[in-house]
Amino acid sequence: MQKRRSDSGTSTSVSAVSLTCRMAKMFPELAKFVLSPVYEDASERQTGTAMFLCEDGLCKIWLHDRDAGMSCFVSGKSLEAACVAAEAAIDGSGGEWRPYKAKRGGRGG
Repeated sequence: MQKRRSDSGTSTSVSAVSLTCRMAKMFPELAKFVLSPVYEDASERQTGTAMFLCEDGLCKIWLHDRDAGMSCFVSGKSLEAACVAAEAAIDGSGGEWRPYKAKRGGRGG
């Protein structure tokens, strides 16, 4: 999980969710991205978002790094393959991160 610049100004709290479950052991970068409120250097971070979906015969995961305002889509022919692709995107060895642009007129304004 790479530390990215944060302009959010929001505070985080310590997560009560365990990073030791079986899924977190299989996909540690994805688990930290979604669950960990701190970077490896112990500085605070907003947790990331991962949305899972199936479309056109592929499993897809939308990753949103709320600290950096960046997002990335990854996919695979199985849920496991999509999670492997998410791991690569999060650790910086794969995926194309792009600035996130919220749609106007959606929820919250």
